[in-house]
Amino acid sequence: MASGSKTKRILLYKEIIIIFAIALIVRLFVTFEIKDNPYFNHPVIDAGTYHERAIEIADGKLIEKLAFWQAPGYPYFLGFIYFFIGAKNFLLLRIIQSIIGSLTCVLLFLLGKQIFEKRIAYISAIILSFYPTIVFLDLEILNPVLENFLLLLFFYLLYLAREKQKMVFWGLAGLAAGLLSITRGSIILFVLVFIIFSFLHKHKFHSGKKHKTETPSYPILTKRSFYRFFPMFIFPILLTTAHNYYAEKVFIPVCSNNGMNFYIGNNPDYISTVGLRPGYEWELMTLEPKHKHGYTKSDDLSNYWMKKGFDFYLNNPLAALRLLRHKIFLLLRGHEILRNQNIYAFRKYSQYLKYTLFKIPGFLSFPLGILYPFAFVGLFLTLHNWRKLLLIYFFIMTHILFVLAFFVTARYRLPLIPFLILFSVSGLIMLYSERKDYKRIAISVSLLLGIFIVSNFKASPMKDEQDYASIYNLGWFYQCEGKHAKAESLYYEVLKQDPNYVSALLNLSVILSKYQNKAKEALFYAEKLIELHPNHLKAQRNRVLILYSLNKYEKAIDYSLELIERFPKDKQSRDNLFWGLRRFIDICVRKKEYRKAEKYLLIYKQLEPENADIDTNLKVVRSLLQESQKD
Repeated sequence: MASGSKTKRILLYKEIIIIFAIALIVRLFVTFEIKDNPYFNHPVIDAGTYHERAIEIADGKLIEKLAFWQAPGYPYFLGFIYFFIGAKNFLLLRIIQSIIGSLTCVLLFLLGKQIFEKRIAYISAIILSFYPTIVFLDLEILNPVLENFLLLLFFYLLYLAREKQKMVFWGLAGLAAGLLSITRGSIILFVLVFIIFSFLHKHKFHSGKKHKTETPSYPILTKRSFYRFFPMFIFPILLTTAHNYYAEKVFIPVCSNNGMNFYIGNNPDYISTVGLRPGYEWELMTLEPKHKHGYTKSDDLSNYWMKKGFDFYLNNPLAALRLLRHKIFLLLRGHEILRNQNIYAFRKYSQYLKYTLFKIPGFLSFPLGILYPFAFVGLFLTLHNWRKLLLIYFFIMTHILFVLAFFVTARYRLPLIPFLILFSVSGLIMLYSERKDYKRIAISVSLLLGIFIVSNFKASPMKDEQDYASIYNLGWFYQCEGKHAKAESLYYEVLKQDPNYVSALLNLSVILSKYQNKAKEALFYAEKLIELHPNHLKAQRNRVLILYSLNKYEKAIDYSLELIERFPKDKQSRDNLFWGLRRFIDICVRKKEYRKAEKYLLIYKQLEPENADIDTNLKVVRSLLQESQKD
């Protein structure tokens, strides 16, 4: 018996090593494929935010001035890595994340072995090792790599706790759930359902030896295990709550962006708000509660947006139901919706992604358009084993509710993928083994075809270019690095997709005037931006500077005077005006245009009546004017 047990352990270790090695090789292969693409060393949008915060954490700035805006789990994880490897070693960072992603595949194998059978678990883990969206996001500076690892670790420990009946595993499961909660808060809903279900469950499990009976086939919290699980679960959440209270004296359990995200996904103009990217329009929207009500604290801001989202449901119930239907359709589609970057555009940098992630327009979105149909078949065919799978069902349902409550993206949908793979493999194997049960086969095939049609309905062509916000952010990186020609070409690319993209118009006008000696073209973009947004202060300032460079001083001074009248507290606009006045007065004197010099000196004196130098210069100019009139 001991020899057989040892052989099983050795075989298990071999399987784990094979899964880990395959997953790691795939991830390292893709890492080295994409390392020369411009985004590899330039984190953009959310990745850029995580990166900047991680640098601060690595430098010892552990507490923020405000409550956490984003869930802090991943930035602290990233900051810990940066502390050891530095903030610019993006290759080594991706190798570390490749290892974590590979361990996630191992965890799927261990979990699958507990709730299905070994064959299903092994095949599922291999599929996860190759799954392109998972591979891609494991290598991005985003939270899915940590989220998926903690999620599968949590479920593995839950089922291990049920199997081993050791309290230490309940405690570790609680800790994994707590860390996951501060990485992606959606798990909190599942944990609450799990706790409530456990206390409502009328099982007959007793810890005493005399009355001990078999535990349920799914993990369940007893009073004793609850006292191990819950404190470990709540501890990381309490730490983030304490940070938020210390920083801003507000009660925010994890992060303050929930209200904004809820509104983004629940309003009459869903498509526009979901498509909104950081920039001028985003800033205008985020400043709305401050301008309308004077709100500045994170909890007030979050509550404002949350209320606005709920008002949409209360005031427009039919429109809200139509939006919910639309989000369900998006959830079931095989198309990968990424808010940060267009995953399909990365296919040009990676042969692996090119052949594992693709679309046949109008027919197929691979791989999710295939995974969904087989997963639904698996869910149907495994219903007889519902007791063992009950917690997995709970998780799938609570996570779907979370996604639908906000908005649908590939990142939000990603935690479902490992479980869908398990059900897909299980469904395929059961379809074959039950091929003589014609009724179940007929239902399964009907379900397969129905979900295939829904998942691949109107499969749109793949976009080869990146999302304009990603292109803009890369341009901004190049601009900061002094690579102005590269930045200029990227801003032009942004404007091809969105001719009215405010930040691109502004930065392009700055680069063209300051570094590319193209002031006339710069003026065109500055004036286009002002036409779109007359109150855009930076664009107004920039137009003045461009006009100065074109020697159109009178026009520039007129615009400056209007500007300081509208924004009297803007010091930079006043400084620009005074510089232009001094410069233009000197030019007028040199050209012997004394009348014009006097006119602008009087304007200057009106603005700075206490400036004695102006009086002196006025005397000189008037004297020169008198002498010129004598001549």
